[in-house]
Amino acid sequence: MAETHKWGTGSKEKLETLDERWVKLLDDILCGCPFDVKIIWGFRGEEAQNDAYALGHSTKMWPHSLHNTSPSVAVDLAPIVEGRIPWKDVRPWLVLAGVVRGVARVARTEVRWGGNWDRDEVILDDQGLDDLGHFELVDK
Repeated sequence: MAETHKWGTGSKEKLETLDERWVKLLDDILCGCPFDVKIIWGFRGEEAQNDAYALGHSTKMWPHSLHNTSPSVAVDLAPIVEGRIPWKDVRPWLVLAGVVRGVARVARTEVRWGGNWDRDEVILDDQGLDDLGHFELVDK
């Protein structure tokens, strides 16, 4: 029998800050991953956004990030492999991105990934900031 993944308490709290389209997608994303997934950020307030900018984790200051909308149309996710986030191993991040993009495509929801901002399918080589855990809804 397949392992069942569940959202942790922190992820559940962040889930509540997300646009309803993310809420509908994320359970399928979690079920589709071969590992656990953690929601790092949904909505980010002013202090957290400006801190992310100062640390180089975001290219935008408050209120210009899609994390600053309420509910948030941006989400930061992380794979959990063997109990921790594999920050230096790109492979689980690519698997996660594939699952997110596949689930979104099936749901006919357009998503932009921080590993391929321009959506040209050239990943990690043609952009200024690689944000492999960042995903945002794209309104047509």
